[in-house]
Amino acid sequence: MYAFVDESGNTGQNLFDEAQPIFTTLALLTRSDFDKLAGKKVLGLAARLGVAELHAAELGTDRIEEIAPELQTILKDAGARFAISRLEKRYLLASKIFDAIFDSGENLGAAWHIYNIRPLRLMLLFKFAAAVPEPLARNFWAAMMAKNPQVAEAGLGKFCEDMLEVIPSMADRGAAERLEQALVWARDNSEAIYLHSSGKLARHGHLPNTVGFGNLLDGIEKHSKRLGKQIRLIRHDEQSQFAAALKFWHETFANASPDAVEWLYGEKFVMQKGYGSKLEMSSSKDSPGIQVADTLLWLFNRLSARREIGPASWDLMRQVFRHGFQTDFSFEGVERAALEEYGHMFDSEPPPDQIKAARKMMAELESRRQQRMLDYAESKKALPTGGTSG
Repeated sequence: MYAFVDESGNTGQNLFDEAQPIFTTLALLTRSDFDKLAGKKVLGLAARLGVAELHAAELGTDRIEEIAPELQTILKDAGARFAISRLEKRYLLASKIFDAIFDSGENLGAAWHIYNIRPLRLMLLFKFAAAVPEPLARNFWAAMMAKNPQVAEAGLGKFCEDMLEVIPSMADRGAAERLEQALVWARDNSEAIYLHSSGKLARHGHLPNTVGFGNLLDGIEKHSKRLGKQIRLIRHDEQSQFAAALKFWHETFANASPDAVEWLYGEKFVMQKGYGSKLEMSSSKDSPGIQVADTLLWLFNRLSARREIGPASWDLMRQVFRHGFQTDFSFEGVERAALEEYGHMFDSEPPPDQIKAARKMMAELESRRQQRMLDYAESKKALPTGGTSG
């Protein structure tokens, strides 16, 4: 299989650009090389419009509408499939903050069940995100992107200190108590929390471009598995300023273990995506496939923003949705998916024996939490510098 990828909404490390709150990326997938298979037909459509290549933002809705029926036929004849990744930058930041501070594997003050049972984790994440003021979110992001590890650690401690002044105003006192426990421990033991990324490529791994690309690979991998076709080439628009990071993470995913990691409540992760594939950066003028991806992505973004497109363009996008996988990494998208998957858990009261078992488990987890914090405090005292052994 061949994939042709374009992206939009790139603001780099600036996650707070109000004009571009969403980062999207779209892949056109075909069994053979679309550029060779249908490239001349696509360029013929561009020539009819009097342009050298299809670039949707310059063409606008009316001229795209003129060629939408022929473009739909070209994609049908090619047996095209599609993958779309939509990412809300503020949700990305909220998840980064939450994962950094409330992962019970590093933060011994965090409740194990809150972080490791996904429906509970998502509920607390949403409540926490709603409580974080934007200035503090900006401060955390600056600490996460810091080149100096001491600056990152100090920024983490300051963020926790500032949030501890905010948390008491939360209406949900149960959630506030869990958050306070974790924030206090992280503030007092910030050296134990992994926040600093050594090297530009690692820091770029936090950005919408690389996270969105990873989500897109999920969709590409699903098509590959469903059709029984290995991914040979992913041709990506070279305009991305993070080409080195994309290549690094593509290699990381492609060479990861194919074994599934199973978690609680049916969570399952397979890190390997795109095994055996090559990532190639290409100018859109040299790749009709990327031009088509650009056009479809532009139409998708207009629909997401509830802006009008023509009827023929609507028919074209219906074909994309019928034959596509989409990930929506946003507050709205994650909430919708979580309610579909876990909503039934809140429809009725658990039976008494389950409540009793849950209370017993909670007591055991709390006892372990207290013991782990005590052990860590004792280990810090044993070090002559008052630091940690690493």
